[in-house]
Amino acid sequence: MKKVILFISIICCIFSCNDSKDIDRIEEYMNVYIPLCVEKNSILQTVPLVKNSVNFVEISNFNFNSDTLFLLGAYCGGTLAPSEDLKVEFSLATDSLVSLQKKNVSQSVYQQLPEKYYSIENWNVTIPKGHENGYLNVNLKLSQIPAGSKFILPIRINSVSKYDLDPEKSFILLAINKPDK
Repeated sequence: MKKVILFISIICCIFSCNDSKDIDRIEEYMNVYIPLCVEKNSILQTVPLVKNSVNFVEISNFNFNSDTLFLLGAYCGGTLAPSEDLKVEFSLATDSLVSLQKKNVSQSVYQQLPEKYYSIENWNVTIPKGHENGYLNVNLKLSQIPAGSKFILPIRINSVSKYDLDPEKSFILLAINKPDK
């Protein structure tokens, strides 16, 4: 009797795992979004505004005496790692900044960070096959920003080569508040 149960169990396992459509169904629920900003010496606080439609992150512990490389993550969420390289294209999200400023008066004191205070060599990022994230390199020229300045660098994910974008987490507003001397 034990041999029959074992035989039936093995047959069920073999035939139940043979459908590649199951993997396709799992991939239907995968999406790409901006989960986190990473800066080695910074404490970041994400404040969801307007029912999580805007991610406003104020960077509070920057060393404004030197420039810094800021890493903005693109993450592929789901139950599996991506089955192929994902191409993620970022861009400025000036419309998101304008929308926030219309809805939240306290954010209207921030201006868009002028290009002379940052550089992004490549707006395209690859999330490698089998990995969950890739990073956009944002070079912030913090030492050049005048004291007392309040800027926002609005960034969005424009497109991804596969899967959907999470509409609520596809952009972020990085606030830089340089204190008076």
